[in-house]
Amino acid sequence: MIDLGALVARIQVDSGDSTQQLENFSGKVENADGKSVGLKDALKKLAAGFAIGAAIKKTADAVVDCVKKADELKQSFNTLQTQTGATDTEMEGLEQSLKNIYANNYGESFEDIATAMAEVKNQTGLAGDELEDMTENAIALRDTFGYEVQESTRAADMMMKQFGITSEEAFNLIAQGSQYGLDKNGNLLDSINEYSVHFEQLGFSAEDMFNVFHDGAMEGVFDIDKVGDAFKEFGIRVKDGSDTTNEAFSILGLNAQEMQDKFSQGGESAQEAYWKVTEALNSIDDPVQRNIAGVNLFGTMWEDVGDKAILGAMEMSDYFNGTVDTMNQIKEIKYDSLGNAFQGVGRQMEVGLMIPLGEKLLPKLNEFANYIQENMPSIQETFQGIMDNVGAAITFVTDNLNIIIPILAGAVAGFVAFNVINTVIPLFTAVQTAITGTTTVQAALNAVMAANPFGVIVTAIGLLVAAGVALYMNWDTVKQKCEELFAKISEVWENIKTTISTKVEEIKTAIHDKIQDFKNAGKAIFTGVWDGIKEVWENIKKWVQDTVDWLTDKLTFWRKSKSEMSEDDDDSDGSHRNGLSYVPFDGYKSILHKGEMVLTQAEADRYRNGENGGSKTENFIVNIEKVENSNGRTTGDLMREMEFYRKSKKLATGGV
Repeated sequence: MIDLGALVARIQVDSGDSTQQLENFSGKVENADGKSVGLKDALKKLAAGFAIGAAIKKTADAVVDCVKKADELKQSFNTLQTQTGATDTEMEGLEQSLKNIYANNYGESFEDIATAMAEVKNQTGLAGDELEDMTENAIALRDTFGYEVQESTRAADMMMKQFGITSEEAFNLIAQGSQYGLDKNGNLLDSINEYSVHFEQLGFSAEDMFNVFHDGAMEGVFDIDKVGDAFKEFGIRVKDGSDTTNEAFSILGLNAQEMQDKFSQGGESAQEAYWKVTEALNSIDDPVQRNIAGVNLFGTMWEDVGDKAILGAMEMSDYFNGTVDTMNQIKEIKYDSLGNAFQGVGRQMEVGLMIPLGEKLLPKLNEFANYIQENMPSIQETFQGIMDNVGAAITFVTDNLNIIIPILAGAVAGFVAFNVINTVIPLFTAVQTAITGTTTVQAALNAVMAANPFGVIVTAIGLLVAAGVALYMNWDTVKQKCEELFAKISEVWENIKTTISTKVEEIKTAIHDKIQDFKNAGKAIFTGVWDGIKEVWENIKKWVQDTVDWLTDKLTFWRKSKSEMSEDDDDSDGSHRNGLSYVPFDGYKSILHKGEMVLTQAEADRYRNGENGGSKTENFIVNIEKVENSNGRTTGDLMREMEFYRKSKKLATGGV
């Protein structure tokens, strides 16, 4: 639906371009023999009217900006107070410090400055000018080297407390260290925090610590943390009174107890002892003795860093100086640009003009907001009455649209055409009168009138109004056709969805079947492979078992053979596997075999009776009156025992 009211307003307001064109045209006429003085004055008045409107708009925008800036500042105050826990009285000074830092063009916003100030205040407890200076330095260091405000503030605060220097000097040293490349491994601030206390105990200043870091790095130490760790170890060992430390002092030709006392006192006394140790270490010609002393005093760091690097660092150059105004030099260069200059001027105006104005307006706006909140029931009641009347009017209009719309459309179209014609035509009439006789300008005017842009505008408005009225008056028909079209589209869409859904299910089923086939095939392959592996494994096990059994048999045979050979090789007088008929002398050594029998001399004599006359036959008669077979032996058993006895006798007599 066309918003006719907005359309009329657009025609009346969006005349800026036409006015500019008329002003340009007026300039041309003024150059044409000065005949357009009247038109020029008229256009100047018209331009002045638009200028006043623009000025009013800009003024309103400026007021809004003032309020917005004041509100942003108030929010940053809230952040600062909540993060620091400052009282309302303390906040008066903190608020002014925040404004001063913003006006000096530091920080990205009020909120950024508030967060940085809270960090600095919480770590250092500073206030006033010192808090402002340290916050500005922390922000400048962040903008230049990328250090977070929290980290740089902690390192600066550590040096302030350990070495008794100012925040300005601390930040100057950090900036100088960064410029000399001490943060190449990203741990300069961590090294400051960790080793400041140990350097201070040795009587060093903050500058001395930075010079040691620098000289160690110049000697090739890849990480200043290693240098700091070496001097930390040194500071511990020179006071521990251990045997290794005493040995080191002895090698250096120094009194161990005296050195220990001086280092324990710290300050100038520790510095005096330090330089004595440095001089003594450098004067040792024997590298072995120097290495022993170095390891005893610096621990493993002497070996990790190297004696050259440590001795070089101990010499301590003078590259660093906290009193050199490095931070201000950085600020002058870092923020020296036209953009920063304009930004700084803008911030000065915000703090000096806009914010005070906004701070005056904010209470009134808050009062208005509070009034609305407190009186919301009565306001709602009043508004409801108005809306009831408006609703009645709307109901009347909607009930009589068939009558009202044609009348309203005609009236608006006529009003628009009337305003356009009565506003533009007199202007061109004045132009025509003023420049009559000027050929060039007259030709231009004729061209403009021939183009008749006003007629085009009026016609377009009429067409739009007619189209809107026609659409509304035939809305039921249009609505019906739209519903039919939508129903048809819905039907087609349902068919498309059904078709797509069917195809998707078919694809899913096919994919699932294929996946199942692959799974079955893979399972069969795996089962076959596994059965084959098990069969091979059983064969391997059988082969190993057979091999082990074979080796066992061979080893048993070898051991038995070896035993027999060892026995055969003994210093015996004979083995006599086939027996021995007579032992030739006392002390005769013989090797006995399993199953053999040894007889005494008397037994042997009885068996040998008749040995020199050849064979001897003994006949004897055994009368058996009674046989008692208590153990159930048979005659065969008895015969076998007698045969065994005969063979045993034969063996005992050496085979005779």
